[in-house]
Amino acid sequence: MSFKPDEYIKVETIEDVTNLLQEHGEAAAILAGGTEIHELAEKDMIPQVKKIIDIERLELNYIESEAEFIRIGASTNLRSIRDYPLFQKEGAYTALHEAGSVLPLQVVGLGTIGGNVCSGLPILNFPAVISAMDAEMKTISSEGEGTIPANKFFLDYFLTALQPNEFVTEIRIPVFPENTGSVFLTFKLLTVEFPVVSITARVTLNTDETCKDARIVCGSVGRIPLRVKSAEGKLIGKRLEDKAIRKASEAVYKEIDPISDLRASSEYRKELCRTLTKEALLKAKDRAIG
Repeated sequence: MSFKPDEYIKVETIEDVTNLLQEHGEAAAILAGGTEIHELAEKDMIPQVKKIIDIERLELNYIESEAEFIRIGASTNLRSIRDYPLFQKEGAYTALHEAGSVLPLQVVGLGTIGGNVCSGLPILNFPAVISAMDAEMKTISSEGEGTIPANKFFLDYFLTALQPNEFVTEIRIPVFPENTGSVFLTFKLLTVEFPVVSITARVTLNTDETCKDARIVCGSVGRIPLRVKSAEGKLIGKRLEDKAIRKASEAVYKEIDPISDLRASSEYRKELCRTLTKEALLKAKDRAIG
């Protein structure tokens, strides 16, 4: 194994983190739960990391509901997200609960939403979910605070819009209107594996049950979470009945060009996405209606 950091630093303040990132750049890695660093180290994928920055003492483990946003601290573990009462309800935020419910117990207990998102891996659950939620990342660097919307955050495998001296302190999810429902579905070959594909769907309905807003995001099909706008457009202004849902599912099938690997071919992934989109939209509609 070529992972041999020369210093483990338990920081006390956010300023400590930004100073260390400014000084060491890509030679420094932030540790919250540690599950992602452990896996990357086991595969000899981070030999450049020489400084481990442990942010446990920064008190970034929280979920707070406010008027405009639900704020989730970057160190919040996935079990806390899975078990948060608002996310457990059938409604706008159920996808967050579901994304934390289909993971191995060890990852749920130790893994954090910040690590899951900042890994830049579209095979993980939360990148697709926060994309469908129109979330934004609150960031801090030596230059000050900033925000990055989810639709601009993911750039490529292991690559996000974060600068070397910048880190995420919080994920902010907008407060959605009434009659909103969300769903996260996956298809796996084994329970403990990463998904072959995932679908996150979110819909908001008008009082007449026509679709006011929609998001459909595919995970594990490409280099970043893929939002399928053409499929969303098939739903706006329509009642979410068989015809509209079928058209949206067909749009997903036509637009995506998934990867092929040892687990599944591109064509198989396309078929899975079409099928899961139908199921996700039906569930999202039911949750929006209540």
